[in-house]
Amino acid sequence: MYRFSTFVVCGIILTSHFANSNPLIKKVLDMIHGGDQKESTHDEKRKSVDILNVNEFKHHDYEEMTWFLKYFAQKYSDIARLYSIGYSVQNRKLWVMEISDNPGKHEAGEPEIKYIGNIHGNEALGRELLLQLIKYLCESYENEPKIKTLVDTTGIHILPSMNPDGYEMAAVRGKGNKLVGKRNAYRVDLNRNFPDQFFPSTTGPPQSEVRAVMEWIKTYPFVLSASLHSGALVALYPYDDSPSGQSLYSATPDDDVFRHLAKTYSQVPCCYLLFW
Repeated sequence: MYRFSTFVVCGIILTSHFANSNPLIKKVLDMIHGGDQKESTHDEKRKSVDILNVNEFKHHDYEEMTWFLKYFAQKYSDIARLYSIGYSVQNRKLWVMEISDNPGKHEAGEPEIKYIGNIHGNEALGRELLLQLIKYLCESYENEPKIKTLVDTTGIHILPSMNPDGYEMAAVRGKGNKLVGKRNAYRVDLNRNFPDQFFPSTTGPPQSEVRAVMEWIKTYPFVLSASLHSGALVALYPYDDSPSGQSLYSATPDDDVFRHLAKTYSQVPCCYLLFW
């Protein structure tokens, strides 16, 4: 151990004489000493641009989605913060982008809202729309007064993919079967894995993805939430359950609010949703 340590120390001392003339050696020494933090941040941002064209409207796999989110979190760090609420069954991070005038800080009187996409891994539309929403909010903040007011007065938390494992399965093996990837890696439908007001769950104990979202809800005082799905033109609001287990309309104390929101959303012209 002593001889090895001496060799390493001597090697570093001797190598330092050649660092200025050899950029490769300089890079190794920077890594040993911790490197230049500003340079590494710049390099990571440049690398994300090189790897991914953020202006291209496309399907993003997990790695591309991660680079996409990191790019906007770094470029617009004054209003954007990227954090993880946990892991999927296959150990993929559940990324959340917070967009606010003071990201990371809850301000009294300022509402916190959340968007969730891709609960069903084979339903990619919500995932991609939420990525585009992140892009739009970040890029429009300085130039669009309505967007600036929205971001300055709201804490917006966006989870583009709650089921990244299912998405990867659908992307690789779902071409011949549209149901592949709908569930998580343990073949559990996450959309039906949450407890409701009468029963703990209809699909067994909460999965890791569901537990992460449940803890997330406890951490932030969200006043409004929306989950984006694919397959039908409907706006659903709680509840559709009953003490008997039958699927029946079960109004909540906030029923008038939910009805108003659902009706307002359903009456907005498609062109306004796309270009506002």
